Amino acid sequence: MSFRDKIPFATAQSSSREESIAILDRYRDDLSAEEYGWIYSSIATHAIEGMYLGEREVVLGIAQLRGELSMDEVFEIVVSAA
Repeated sequence: MSFRDKIPFATAQSSSREESIAILDRYRDDLSAEEYGWIYSSIATHAIEGMYLGEREVVLGIAQLRGELSMDEVFEIVVSAA
């Protein structure tokens, strides 16, 4: 399954680490344990800084991790929606 095709145009920002993890959990069945762990770690790292990932950021992270998007493409997507 391609996560590149699942990237929402815009979503509300999450307001807590738990909310970000709940978003990730919706995709858990489509991820390997390693992929889940990497994105979970990213969520936790961002939360330490008070930044909470919304659905768009979670899906972008999965797509980038899987090699479906380069960092440049992620940047272009983020900037174009701003």
